[in-house]
Amino acid sequence: MKFFSSFFFGLSVLCFCSALYFPSFSTDTGSSDGLALLITGGFGFFVDPGASFSWLANPFYIASLIGVIRGKENNLLFILSLVSFLLAISFLGVKSIIIDTGGRERPVISYGLGFWMWISAPFIMMVGHYIEIKRCEILSER
Repeated sequence: MKFFSSFFFGLSVLCFCSALYFPSFSTDTGSSDGLALLITGGFGFFVDPGASFSWLANPFYIASLIGVIRGKENNLLFILSLVSFLLAISFLGVKSIIIDTGGRERPVISYGLGFWMWISAPFIMMVGHYIEIKRCEILSER
């Protein structure tokens, strides 16, 4: 069962890394790729905190990933993944976003493959942590 949860962790990282190379969302002026959003998204808190709130999913996801790399197995990692997923999915409620330094707001027209892969990464990580938690419970009962 350890292999099974490791598979989910690897799949999660693959989704997160792949999301960086695909368009995340489109406005009426073009689309934004994941890598640019990952790098510059944190600066959005100074301009548009409401739309940038979902960017916080990234640090929570990375913290959960660091826990996996270090071999930790606890409920905190599951909670970090859950919070990351909820923050990521909150972007679905964003109707418009500021796209340049001039403060021009543009409507979010569609979500690209990068967005769906970005959302799936913390969800898959969360499933992996859940499987790991259940595995530890079963082992402790023996």
